[in-house]
Amino acid sequence: LRFIDIAQQNIQQRNLVSIANLSKSIEINLAYEIEALKAEIQNDKQTYFDSVNQRIALLNEHANIARTVNQASPSQSMSINATVSTSQSDEPDHADKNMFMRGYKALEEESRLLKNRKAGSWKLFMPGYNEKAAKLRELSSDRRLARLESGLNLSPLSDAERFTPVNFDENALSTKPAGSKRLTAILVTLLAAVLASLFVLFRYYARKRAAGTA
Repeated sequence: LRFIDIAQQNIQQRNLVSIANLSKSIEINLAYEIEALKAEIQNDKQTYFDSVNQRIALLNEHANIARTVNQASPSQSMSINATVSTSQSDEPDHADKNMFMRGYKALEEESRLLKNRKAGSWKLFMPGYNEKAAKLRELSSDRRLARLESGLNLSPLSDAERFTPVNFDENALSTKPAGSKRLTAILVTLLAAVLASLFVLFRYYARKRAAGTA
């Protein structure tokens, strides 16, 4: 029956549209999460290099100060005074201001080590990098779209000839004219009124003819 084929096609089309919308939603959300996480990691990387370059510049500056005052290494008295001064200071960068008291040897050595760090070593010194990298790998290897596509290909939805949302027994189907009791009653009433009018007119005509003959 034609209406059965049309109903099955409509059901198949609605299911395919729903699956396509779901796939698009997953694809967009996945791409957004990956892009946001990559941007966050890139920002962390730039922050690391900015901090290292700032630290190297500060070390070199204080190393020059230490050389000027001939401070090769920290003396015991200076170390004690620096510790007390730092503990009593309300300024967070007080230790950086007295960095030259460590001596130019220590400062230049720290600066050298920072400069000699490999480009990829920033990952080892950036807090939270391992967790973000693991999350990025998880998102990049997400298989939801592939599983959805594979499931669709294996399902009858991908083949119109195999798709049967409902099994119909065409031999058992019967059609009945759709009638309305109210409409039937009105039609019967009108027909009865017409017949009654014809009957009255017929009797009137018969009597009039009989009277004329007499």
